[in-house]
Amino acid sequence: MTVQIEENPVRTIVVGGGLAGLAAATYLARGGQRVTVLEKSHTLGGRASTDSPRGFALNRGVHALYSGGPASSVLAELGVRYSSGSPNHVLALDSRGLNPFPGSVGDLLRTNLLNAADKRELLGVFLRLSLIKPERLAHQSVAEWVAAIARRPMVRRLLASTARTYLYTTALDVASADAFVARLQQTMKHPIHYVDGGWQSLVDLLRSVAEAAGAQILTSAGVNTLQVENGRARGVRLHDGRRLSATSIVVAATPEDALRLLPADAAPRLQAAVAEALPVHVACLDVALSRLPAPRQPIVFDLERPRFLTVQSEFARLAPSGGAVLHAFLQHDPRQPVDARWAQSELEAFVDQVQPGWQSVAVERRFLPHMLAAGCLPLAASNGLQGRIGHRSQDVSNVFFAGDWVGPHGYLVDATLASARESARQVLRAGTDQRSALRAA
Repeated sequence: MTVQIEENPVRTIVVGGGLAGLAAATYLARGGQRVTVLEKSHTLGGRASTDSPRGFALNRGVHALYSGGPASSVLAELGVRYSSGSPNHVLALDSRGLNPFPGSVGDLLRTNLLNAADKRELLGVFLRLSLIKPERLAHQSVAEWVAAIARRPMVRRLLASTARTYLYTTALDVASADAFVARLQQTMKHPIHYVDGGWQSLVDLLRSVAEAAGAQILTSAGVNTLQVENGRARGVRLHDGRRLSATSIVVAATPEDALRLLPADAAPRLQAAVAEALPVHVACLDVALSRLPAPRQPIVFDLERPRFLTVQSEFARLAPSGGAVLHAFLQHDPRQPVDARWAQSELEAFVDQVQPGWQSVAVERRFLPHMLAAGCLPLAASNGLQGRIGHRSQDVSNVFFAGDWVGPHGYLVDATLASARESARQVLRAGTDQRSALRAA
């Protein structure tokens, strides 16, 4: 029997126009698929969007690109070339004041934060880090790992403060150590990048490569639901009532949004995974300043409270001449409620300490009490990074997921872009398998 193969490429719908959706769409379009990206907002980017009040580039909360990981690999593959700067002169705050943060061997030798015994132990931690395989720590919490590798209280405080900042949470008793150790190893080998022009630069570049590959991108096109029949998605229904058919669908959204898009009875496994997940939220204070009061104090880890501050404009092009862009955020435990007024006062007091007089030179200030930092925290109880949800839905066979909560590789934007690449590959592989089956028939 001869089966007629459709000459036109099949269509994949990508729901979500953030970094994950745009990257997945580019891979798919380059793989020969007809791709449509649907973004509910009137602009692209989601959490990676950057606002531009009075010439400042103000990200929505603090964003840093940890180079040398999956994000760098994906951006290079897609031809996204951005400019950036790397932070230095990092400080730590405790009851004695500000001292160099011992994030490198040089700073370790210079800082007065640690005594000689503390420095010897921390140096030993640095040396042992290169020998550790992070995946072996998937069932161990960050708190357990820190207690096991460090005996001295000051060294433990330093490691805990770093972990809170890298993972964006204080829930170190449940967060898996694999994510933190992998990130430590990454930053020891590769610089952190603050992106010129803010993360909107990455969004705009990804849009360009996606459209150049042939992807269609629609904004103000919110999806109401995925239409599922007999375990397969047939398309989507938009908020305005339009229906679009699709052979495959990539959902590049938060876990909660992904669950809302699927019919209530069509995704029991995803529902169970979302119920067990711990989304990571932080309280953020984003500030544009006409000048920086204390230029010698651009980056500060708070060792006594779960706070971090960075003046990214000291290292990247984010502000008009003489101006500055400052971000501070408060980490907390996702299992506990946080009072927004208290969080704001904590952050303002922190900035008062580090950049005294900032309020009199503030051009723009924005407080985000409940900013989503990560779709889910890797948990020791569920096998860490390996325990995150897979790229392909277990409920609906032709639905795939992309986002920082998907797949076993990386955290934050590393996970976002790694999952986008792998989900696109699986869509393309599924299409190839389907064509082969039709030809065989």
